[in-house]
Amino acid sequence: QLVTLGEIQVARGRLAEADALFARALPLVDRFAGPGSTQAAWLLLRLGLVRLHLGRLGEAVAALERTLALHDALPQVGLNDRLNLLGLLMEAVTKLHIDGTRAIKYGQRRLHLAAQVTDPGERAWYRAQTLANLGKCHTANGDWATAAEHVEQGLGEVERVPPPRQLLVRFLLLEQ
Repeated sequence: QLVTLGEIQVARGRLAEADALFARALPLVDRFAGPGSTQAAWLLLRLGLVRLHLGRLGEAVAALERTLALHDALPQVGLNDRLNLLGLLMEAVTKLHIDGTRAIKYGQRRLHLAAQVTDPGERAWYRAQTLANLGKCHTANGDWATAAEHVEQGLGEVERVPPPRQLLVRFLLLEQ
């Protein structure tokens, strides 16, 4: 019930109320479904996203990192879900300016997973997006040469990205 009420608050744009409901639901989900359950992973993801939108980056990263650990332990979690979660973590950690190497590790892991995507256009999309974010991470760390390498590699992926997303990828890469 708490989770459903939280989702209703998200739909209404009342994120603070959703956060409180999700936070109250988490110990109950852990207790009844188990802390390693798909329900716990899903709720932690929702909690992390809400906190990300509320600007509570530290708490968002903690929830998203716990989600990632659960995703790694749950074989039924899909590749795209892991890729999207790693992308969120890269962005959140980079915005926090707490640990550039942590964001870079997420990016490297995301590149590795992107290689497993079977559709060439989707693979190029994930690679280009990740390379753009890695460029941001290296720029934030003052490593301009590596940032430029990532941007160049990302630009090399653009032609393989499906046309509707090509403009977005170019924007992300040139934002550097």
